Amino acid sequence: MELNVFENIALPFVLAHEGGFVDNPHDSGGATNKGVTQATYDVWRLKNGEYKRPVQQIEDNEVHDIYKAFYWGACKCDEIPYPLNFAIFDFNVNAGANAIKVLQKILHVTEDGILGSATLGVIQTNTRVYEDTAALTGKYLDARAEYYRAIGVGKNAEFLGGWIARVEDLKRKFLMA
Repeated sequence: MELNVFENIALPFVLAHEGGFVDNPHDSGGATNKGVTQATYDVWRLKNGEYKRPVQQIEDNEVHDIYKAFYWGACKCDEIPYPLNFAIFDFNVNAGANAIKVLQKILHVTEDGILGSATLGVIQTNTRVYEDTAALTGKYLDARAEYYRAIGVGKNAEFLGGWIARVEDLKRKFLMA
């Protein structure tokens, strides 16, 4: 039986780190439940012919479907080897297109935030060069930590410790295991 990375690894990890409902005035995402912002939930509900409702009322099946479509699918994670696909997905949940830009920066391709055929091709080439995807994933996680350090000032300073801890958790669970 093939391991489903999204179902068995990625989504449980994200949900464990995102927690429940929060509405921190310093968080630019605003009201969030299980890592899904109110704005994202509104888009999802309208796209599916449903009325808007408070993100506090989000259902587990909606959380699953939002993460699968808007984050896993949007980053073409089914086309990227593990554990890099997992690392990209998790970072995309946190940072949107910046997750792809950081990847593109370490791959030395155009940093447009779009995971297109050019970036996918370089990922495939690099995973062969590194002999395994874990080495490229480690480099990506280091670049992610640097991204957080760069933005973890001012109103974001209170989030820096959690962001770095999440990166370290990824390294422990998926690169050292």
